[in-house]
Amino acid sequence: RQHIMFQNYCRIIRIEALTMIEMAKKQIYPAINDYVLKLSKTIKAKKALNAVYKTDTQIAKKLSSLNVNIYNEVLVLEHLLSLRKTIANPKEKAFFFKDKVLESMKNLRAFVDDAEKITDEKYWPFPSYTKLLFSVN
Repeated sequence: RQHIMFQNYCRIIRIEALTMIEMAKKQIYPAINDYVLKLSKTIKAKKALNAVYKTDTQIAKKLSSLNVNIYNEVLVLEHLLSLRKTIANPKEKAFFFKDKVLESMKNLRAFVDDAEKITDEKYWPFPSYTKLLFSVN
């Protein structure tokens, strides 16, 4: 029974990690890039008008940095998932998932959460918690 529970645990965490990777690569990373592009165009326009653009620049730099961190953490997570095949013992594999894979997922989530806070809502590919809880259609 313990062997089966360890296998189930690993399978569930692996599915969640693969889902995170796909969401980050195909939806979050491009959405942040789109918003940074919009900010860059805004900065260029403000420069032409001799208007203040310091805040836009700071936000664009912060988002660009977060996007690099998101992509790098995705690479770490993918690498960890590939290492799982080298662990034969189900208990060791379960602890590997708990200690390494979940930690990487937590790091990725932190970067994404930070990016979500400063990305324009119309660029973000998922509804916010506020929208989910309080919007009425």
